[in-house]
Amino acid sequence: MRAEGQRLNIIIVAEGAIDRDGNAISAELVKDVVAKTLHYDTRVTVLGHVQRGGAPSAFDRLLGCRMGAEAVLALMEMNEESEPCVISIDGNQMVRVPLMQCVERTQAVQKAMNEKDWELAVKLRGRSFQRNLETYKLLTKLRTVEKDNLSGGQNFNVAVMNVGAPAGGMNAAVRSFVRMALYHHCTVYGIEDSFEGLANGAFKKFQWGDVTNWVMHGGSFLGTQKQLPNEKNVPHIAEQLRKHNIQALLLVGGFEAYHSTLILSKNRDRYPEFCIPMCVIPCTISNNVPGTSLSLGSDTAMNEICTMIDKIKQSATGTKRRVFIIETMGGYCGYLATLSALASGADNAYIFEEKFTVEDIIEDVEVIAAKMAQGVQRYLIVRNEYANKNFTTEFVKQLFAEEGKGEVRILTGYFSFRRVSGRGSYFLASNSWLTSFECHCTPLQFSTRINILGHAQQGGSPTPFDRNMGTKLAARALEYIITQIKDSMVNGVVMTKSPETATLLGLTGRRVVFTPVEELAAETDFDKRLPCEQWWLKLRPLLRILAKHTSIYHTEAMEDTEDYNE
Repeated sequence: MRAEGQRLNIIIVAEGAIDRDGNAISAELVKDVVAKTLHYDTRVTVLGHVQRGGAPSAFDRLLGCRMGAEAVLALMEMNEESEPCVISIDGNQMVRVPLMQCVERTQAVQKAMNEKDWELAVKLRGRSFQRNLETYKLLTKLRTVEKDNLSGGQNFNVAVMNVGAPAGGMNAAVRSFVRMALYHHCTVYGIEDSFEGLANGAFKKFQWGDVTNWVMHGGSFLGTQKQLPNEKNVPHIAEQLRKHNIQALLLVGGFEAYHSTLILSKNRDRYPEFCIPMCVIPCTISNNVPGTSLSLGSDTAMNEICTMIDKIKQSATGTKRRVFIIETMGGYCGYLATLSALASGADNAYIFEEKFTVEDIIEDVEVIAAKMAQGVQRYLIVRNEYANKNFTTEFVKQLFAEEGKGEVRILTGYFSFRRVSGRGSYFLASNSWLTSFECHCTPLQFSTRINILGHAQQGGSPTPFDRNMGTKLAARALEYIITQIKDSMVNGVVMTKSPETATLLGLTGRRVVFTPVEELAAETDFDKRLPCEQWWLKLRPLLRILAKHTSIYHTEAMEDTEDYNE
């Protein structure tokens, strides 16, 4: 690595690390080996308790809300004969695991380690841990172990491109794909500036060191645009794929990447250059791509939104009776608005998927007044940018501001005054004539402010979750693509029209699966760029309940029936 120009190497040592013989490995021991063997200047940093962090991440907040609600429902469903359970998460699915099963698995891991059966110990830790370890080992190897080479000694040409808006995890996915492809003896091309660059032949041949440190950066180093393939550029796209002999294509991006793959697959009869394996890794802050529960970049955006909302709430610490209306991005998809509201302790979220009326907004005003009367000093509402074309953020703010004004009421009759503007300016609510009356002025009920977060929601550096997820998905996609290339090879030419070779790789429930884009088309609202079914809508009642509204929340957990010993 140093010979290729890398100036810094980092070695991470777990505090309980041991070697294959069970001997302890300390940071000082590793330092001495590096210093004496390689003669490099080496330093040791012990992180200690700062690893516990400060404010919890958005993922931890949401997990706490979901698990806490499931725990309450589980307790209410139990009787004297019920077996104790542990509320857990597998993939994106909440599960109830019998307590004794968890104890047995924990003891089995320790037993395997005591017997130095390391492969079994890793397997017992679960699919995610095993996959993380395998991917890490492959990405850190400079030279291929021939028995692990999936290409079978052949040299395939593969390409990767970004499509859509920038999102955290894009660069991590490209880095993983490039290094995994090089490990398996493939030639890797990066396509710059999406389909515009592809049509113009903007190809870059990657080497191992070209993607060094990409994992920690947000945005897109390849360049990304929202342009879709069309009648004008499709012939040029086909020509460039033929010119560079591209045998497989990976698209990392949002709804546009999915839609583009569908367009290319439908043009396979016209252009044989599109008869190659194509795979989409969903990467968008909006999380509006069908075929997956979570998209790369959405966790980074959620953390950024929660951080900004925390600061907004802090600004109201010394201000009495303040209502904040915060507008998030996401297009027509209310994922960011709903889950950021749940994670930040907001009182409501207005989204496109759940229609709302003026009566609903006025109901919120009544709830605000009731909470303020009980001593609550602030109220927070999150609104998706396209929640309603008429009930805009400014409209909601003006309605709240008007309803939050104080009143002058007559104590000896049924007549009332209402403030018009300024201090001491009122009009009589009735046309009746009064000779004398006694009045009382109630102070301002609450004031309203709006905050439009804008593109800052895309975040800076991607979160560890998006980095790891992007790395694992790209490695998985590369393995699948190589298998598809070998299965589709006819006389040295890749030729396939199977729907199984134009897929989207996503997390569905408890599994990461490849779904043909042609199947997903039937589950997509292309006009609003939304999946027809969205799992997170079931969390809407939980948001209302935690904000002291009346709602009904149904369990999302399922019983854990998997045999982990298989």
